[in-house]
Amino acid sequence: MKTATNTPENASTPAVPAVDLTRKGKVPALLAGIPAQPAGPTAPATSRQPIPEIRVTAENLHGEAPAAMYDDRERIAIALDTEQPTERVAEGVQGLLREAFESGRWQRHDTTEGTAPSLAEVAETAIRAAIRAELNALSTHPRITADRLQRVIDDESARHLARVGEHSLDKAYADERFASATRAMEDALELSADPKGMALALRTALNMLVREVGQ
Repeated sequence: MKTATNTPENASTPAVPAVDLTRKGKVPALLAGIPAQPAGPTAPATSRQPIPEIRVTAENLHGEAPAAMYDDRERIAIALDTEQPTERVAEGVQGLLREAFESGRWQRHDTTEGTAPSLAEVAETAIRAAIRAELNALSTHPRITADRLQRVIDDESARHLARVGEHSLDKAYADERFASATRAMEDALELSADPKGMALALRTALNMLVREVGQ
């Protein structure tokens, strides 16, 4: 069973998209005033962190947002604006939940076995956040962060191979970069709507690189 939990490092964070959360706004004060719902009889939590109290209420948010959420380690409060159309409220809730996951505050993991997110899952969330931050408001993909992250992965793999094998670190790194490039080319050919055109482009790019290094 998949469920949502707060990450241990989660701090009290109001999350209301496109809304001014200054002291003049009514939404933060309203959410802070919603009392926690007494916990009823529930099954013991199988994750390492206790399940927070969850409270969903119908409120008048005075036009500031169709829905608003406050979450911390012990409490999740969601307010739905009763004065706005149902469709807009639903979109607002969807945006709040998506932001909670995409920001990394919440994680998805299998609680039936009591397992916390693996390091790879945590890293994947961080990588997605880094790429989104780089591409925010851009119409093109500079690939600066993507290339840097791929080099880090290949570097760590090469260091492992150099430790357990007989190759030098430089050779191991070159081999790992080759493996990553090969996999990328395989995906490009498999996913392309024009495999022949993609193959021609790959051959052209490879020929250019070979000429550039003088081989």
